[in-house]
Amino acid sequence: MSQEPTKDSLSTPKQLWLNESDDYLDLVEKPDETTLFFGIFYLDKWNNRDDDLEKLNEVKAKLIELIDLWNTFYPWGNYEGIKVDTIVESGERPVVFGSLCVERHQEVEERLVVCLLQKLSERLEASFFIKTCTSEGDFLLMECHDVLPSEYQYPMGNNRLWVHQGKFKFIPVDLAPKRGIRKEEALQFLTNEYFKLSEVPDVSRRIEEITGLARFPGLQVEELVSLPLCMADEKTGAILLKDPKAISLALNNIYFNGQDTKETVVINQATEKEDKHELQVLISKAQEKFLAGFLQDSGIDLESNALPTITGQIVSASLRDLMRNEELRAPSPKGFTMDFVSILKAKSFLVKNYEPSKADFIGALRREDEITDEDVISRMQRLFSNIRMDMDSGNAQEAKDSDSSSNDDSEDLANIEAMNYFRDQNIDIDEDDFFEYFVTEALKLKQSDLDDMRHKESSSPSGSPPNHEEMQMLQELENLFGLKNQAGSV
Repeated sequence: MSQEPTKDSLSTPKQLWLNESDDYLDLVEKPDETTLFFGIFYLDKWNNRDDDLEKLNEVKAKLIELIDLWNTFYPWGNYEGIKVDTIVESGERPVVFGSLCVERHQEVEERLVVCLLQKLSERLEASFFIKTCTSEGDFLLMECHDVLPSEYQYPMGNNRLWVHQGKFKFIPVDLAPKRGIRKEEALQFLTNEYFKLSEVPDVSRRIEEITGLARFPGLQVEELVSLPLCMADEKTGAILLKDPKAISLALNNIYFNGQDTKETVVINQATEKEDKHELQVLISKAQEKFLAGFLQDSGIDLESNALPTITGQIVSASLRDLMRNEELRAPSPKGFTMDFVSILKAKSFLVKNYEPSKADFIGALRREDEITDEDVISRMQRLFSNIRMDMDSGNAQEAKDSDSSSNDDSEDLANIEAMNYFRDQNIDIDEDDFFEYFVTEALKLKQSDLDDMRHKESSSPSGSPPNHEEMQMLQELENLFGLKNQAGSV
């Protein structure tokens, strides 16, 4: 009997390579949870394969040294952190392959990994090339969608962007200008003609801005908050002292399995003066927001003076649950682990007087309501990429058999798929945001033209009916979106 593929079995170098065009049927199975992948290749046409492997193992050691601090202390949404291995497969180039589950923590953790890879790349010779993507696609190109030259738009940009000697470089469109490039094409080009790689300044600037490269690692640490915990349970307190990022395990356990705080939180104990272990653990803004929502939904006062003890009881109960299920072991009582911030201060990555911000649950819930236009566009760019990839893999063969007369039906189907996707993901998207995204991104209408249209709309007399051209455009948009005609309000 065949077994279901495990999460690790789906994390293979095949995941690095994206479809070269819309007509390509993707047969590579993707993990259920959004996962980041990266590969480091050593491509020197004068070297033999044995030397390649030796070079890659040297780089793997450098990479592990670089990420060890982060894997030990950083509160990754997925407790295990970044996995790295050297993969040697018959007939394939050896590669240092890495993966990280970024589900529910995509933007922050993707950007952090890019910073780590860029810092590594700065230290490598010219024959090393780094590629990264996620199970959703090329997330860096998604982040740069509005500054990306048309020749590198999806799918033509697939497999073209590489990190090389600390720079973000493209394989030029001279190679396969009408589509993305294949694995063999990319590796051959980098082996023989890497000097033709080119930077796109706007793209490089955007990547540096969104990742915070100039302030790495200080900026990434400043995005964390300190969670005060007061724990009466000595065993679970020792776990967090020895392994601070075990807080991720505790919060994930609550996220997936829930917790009845009526059983785990005893309010009178929260105010009793007894021997308790007071400690601080770092959590991400996403974890802070989740915990704030959980506390609020559990009817707990977010301004209570006893909140550190209440939260400590909740975390202790979750850790005990993990130990009962043998998903976590109590640590050895020997040894002391220095905290993340102190280590970074010692390495001069943080100023000596830096102290992390305290968790602010009320502020975290307030931030949830303050989503900027950029956040909306970024989220929808990712969502549309997901939808497009799903439709590509499911409908590629049918598309080959259809004729050009089905274009209108395809547009309607895309719109229905989009709205269904939003509903399935429990995402409430305002129709105005959906409209703005679609006309500026999908239809490529300039933002300035859209602003002009809105200005004319708001400045026209309320009794002035739309002209024939406006009516025709409104009708086309109504047909495309399936929305009610707004002509009466123009």
